[in-house]
Amino acid sequence: MDSRAPSTTTYTYDTSKDPRGVETSRTDSVAGTFAATYDSDGELSTESLPGSAAEANRFAHEYGIVHSPSPSGRDGRYWAPS
Repeated sequence: MDSRAPSTTTYTYDTSKDPRGVETSRTDSVAGTFAATYDSDGELSTESLPGSAAEANRFAHEYGIVHSPSPSGRDGRYWAPS
């Protein structure tokens, strides 16, 4: 028996956020919404992940990633320190 929850994924290419037509967000019906911004070279600049502050802190600790929570507290932005 498969114990994974069934989910659907929606990919968004919002040209008002990035006119190059790159993927700007991905929404999983179970996990939530993941969003990204890119620099002028098309490299990932910031990533917004669903989850709690506890998850963010665990992620940052394990991977050395900096987290800046959103005002709503529902997601945040992650980036590798320079």
